[in-house]
Parts: sequence; structure tokens; C-alpha cells
Amino acid sequence: MSLTGMTMNSLGINKRDVDQITRIVSDDSLTNDNSKRRKLSDDITESRNHDFHHVRVPQGKKRPLSPRSSPPVIKPCNYLMTLFKNKGTTTTQIDSFSMEQALYFESYQESEIQTNILKALRSSNVVQLRSFLTDTDKNIKQCRNQFGENLLHLACRMGGISTEVITFLIQEAKVPLNVRDRFGRTPLHHACMSSHPNFDTIDFVIRHVPRMVLLFEDDTGNIPFDLIPSRCYDGWTRFLSETKNILHNNHQNQE
Repeated sequence: MSLTGMTMNSLGINKRDVDQITRIVSDDSLTNDNSKRRKLSDDITESRNHDFHHVRVPQGKKRPLSPRSSPPVIKPCNYLMTLFKNKGTTTTQIDSFSMEQALYFESYQESEIQTNILKALRSSNVVQLRSFLTDTDKNIKQCRNQFGENLLHLACRMGGISTEVITFLIQEAKVPLNVRDRFGRTPLHHACMSSHPNFDTIDFVIRHVPRMVLLFEDDTGNIPFDLIPSRCYDGWTRFLSETKNILHNNHQNQE
């Protein structure tokens, strides 16, 4: 059965949301935007007796031309599930006590992160962070705080951290992404929780984790996209409509 033919599918998404999501996911809807611009109403008369066109709008019926159409705002979790279903990918969420999560994540640890490391992270000071790589007293790869969070958890949640820092932590410092905090949350959970999301960071993290991490539940049963604040849905909808392929194509061979 097609998505548009369902009034309520197995994911609990109503037909209106499915229609809206299908409009975004469809490549045709993205390429034909220019053909769907709103026309002026029939009560606007156009004079063709001059070298230029004079448009007269009756008093009280003036309407502004609509801007280029933008994607409808949709709950990101619904978008993710519908995209996976369209691609024939499983939409089954993975419990925090599952074998898949147990095998994927490193063992849980708690400790303290030194103040100078935190200051360098908050200020996006890559030069100083890089200097810690040779300091045996500052193991930035394995350091954790009292909640079991590593530097990637913190950097993703802060939102204002530069993508250069995220790139350094993952590619150069080898700070692991397969770490859960005390509440079973990954760095991607924390990136989604941010009220000021850095979509460059989110894009980079999604590209560096197996696709199944998008379906990993924390200890309260929430996958990363469940934690996105509703005030951020508009920005997330635009981000997902422009980069939807990363949700399906990232690290398929690692699953």
C-alpha cells in the first residue's frame, strides 16, 4: 500500500503528515517548486495597451506574492521513520539493554574533565586541544565527567562549538562516538537535544556513525530525534529536506 493511500500507518503517523513528508522526500517535489507558484486572483486586471504591463488591484483585495515555497514543518522523528520505511529500511527502535547496543558501546566510565580542557573546548581552541594530545596527564580521548559524558557529548550539546573542533575530536584525537552517558545517551542524542543546533556538526556526526545509531534508544526509550525541541522543528525540517540522503546512506556497510 502506498503512503498516500493510508489514513494511519503502523508508525502512528496520520495521512496529512505522510502526505507532507512524501512531498519533501520526493525528488520531483523539490525540482518542480518553480511550477507551483501561486497565481494572482481573477479579480486582478492587466492592461496590455502600453509598452509595460500595468496591474490594478481592487481596493481591499491586495495580496502579497508568496515567497518561494518551503517544506512544511514536520516532527523530525516522523520524517526519519517515513524515510526509512520508503527506503525499505527497518524502523524498529533498538532498546538500551539490547545486545546491539551492548556490543557497540564502550564500557561505561565516570571521572572528571580538567578545567583547562573544558575551557579550550568551550572556546573552540583547536590549537590548545591539539597540544593536549602529547600530554600524558590530559588524555582527551578517554576523559569522562561525572555523568559518563566524553568531550563529544559536551561539544555536541553546546551547539556553538565549531565544526573544526568536532572534526579534530573525531578524526585526529580519536575521541570515540560509541560512548553512552549515565542516561544511555550518545553524542548524537546530545546534538539533537540542543536548543541551538549546529547542523554542520549534526551532519558530520551522522556521517560518522552506523545508521542503526539513529534508532538507538536511551534509558527512557527515546531515540536521538525524539529529543529535538519543538521550537527547532522548522530548522530541522529544512536541514533534513536538503540532506535526507545522509540518513539512509551513512555507513551502510557497518551494520
